Amino acid sequence: MKFPPVKPTYNQLDTLYQSTVTAGQMREYRFQVSGGVNKMVAVRVNVSSSNAQETYPVMFVVIQQKGVISWELPLEVASSFYNQRYDTIARTLCPMDFGDKEVSNLVIRVTCISPSDTAYRLIVSTINDFEIKLSANHTVIATPSQPQYYHFKFTDGIDAVQVQGHSKDKICATISVQKATCPVFDLLRSVEFIGKHQTLTTTSSIIVQKRDFTDFFIVLVVHPIDTECSELNQGVSIGEEAHNNL
Repeated sequence: MKFPPVKPTYNQLDTLYQSTVTAGQMREYRFQVSGGVNKMVAVRVNVSSSNAQETYPVMFVVIQQKGVISWELPLEVASSFYNQRYDTIARTLCPMDFGDKEVSNLVIRVTCISPSDTAYRLIVSTINDFEIKLSANHTVIATPSQPQYYHFKFTDGIDAVQVQGHSKDKICATISVQKATCPVFDLLRSVEFIGKHQTLTTTSSIIVQKRDFTDFFIVLVVHPIDTECSELNQGVSIGEEAHNNL
């Protein structure tokens, strides 16, 4: 006797999921993202845990169209002089390029080897304003554990643009311009490895030419301390290959 295939059950976007995980358990969440033919859609994952321990961190593994990404809570962001622990992480996944399909799936698995229950929260959302328009202000909120990036594509008749950053908070950050490919270098330890980047406290400016990138990501990473934004570290740098207005 043949039985019909069982259709997978999908979790809902923009919905807060709260649960616990302990040794020997794995929680799995499946999401279906709707887009459109030849349309790029970006998804952001926000996770937090108030009682995760450094010795027994909560592990999050995201399996999506263009690879696997993982992180753990609590997160320790290290700089040259200072380490800061964070109980919340928000990351933008590699944008989904649907090609000739109208939907794409992603899976999130949560594990922990703690002998006691460890609570966590999870929410997955699509980014409505992922595409940055020419000459339009774009307000961005980021922290050291919650980097942000957005997409810009040159249109016909435009050969170069100026990416300007302005911040009233005077918090040290790095703005990076990278070719629109995956993986995206949006962490403090990797943001300087590719493309062009510049530190920011109040203002920054990067010129991008179409001959270098026909489309690119604008990445904002906040530093835990302001050392990297000293006068000695100012200026645009080129790699091997907060509230801010962009």
